[in-house]
Amino acid sequence: MSPSQHLEALADRDATKHSNSSCNKDDSSSSDDGQTVARGGVATPFPWKVYDMLETAEVDGFEDLVSWIPHGRAFMVHHPQKFVEQVMPIWFSQTKFASFQRQLNLYGFRRLTTGRDKGAYFNPRFLRGERQLIQKMNRQKIKGTKVRRAVVPGMDPDFWNMPFVGNRGGENVVQTKTVQDKKK
Repeated sequence: MSPSQHLEALADRDATKHSNSSCNKDDSSSSDDGQTVARGGVATPFPWKVYDMLETAEVDGFEDLVSWIPHGRAFMVHHPQKFVEQVMPIWFSQTKFASFQRQLNLYGFRRLTTGRDKGAYFNPRFLRGERQLIQKMNRQKIKGTKVRRAVVPGMDPDFWNMPFVGNRGGENVVQTKTVQDKKK
């Protein structure tokens, strides 16, 4: 299975898994300006805050603490302690990095455990320049089982061999060259 097929399968599996949950109710609507109104009484859903934080990290001077990975398919918290002290109070109500990670997990983010992006977080529906995909993300119900998902070695996608995605100069761009193409 190719890395992009693997990502599609993950997204489809997550969508199917949540289709019967009460958290999957589409109680959001779009305003006249195309902005999506929050769901479930939350002012701004967590993934949207994360996306906005990443989009403004460079301007806000936090790019050395948290940023998109250049391919646009994952992000990295470079300095967790400084992130907690300087960025989290601005964007989130959590005060502990573990709480931030828990929210990521509840929204289906996975942490890369191998390769060049080790430690980065990704979700197939969380791509730079594709904010509208966030609307398809669902928060999982909290289950009291405390069973961790097994990490399967070698199953981390290699985003560097996929087309880069992102927002360059206000336009959505999908780069067709991968890092290996650029080395040739």
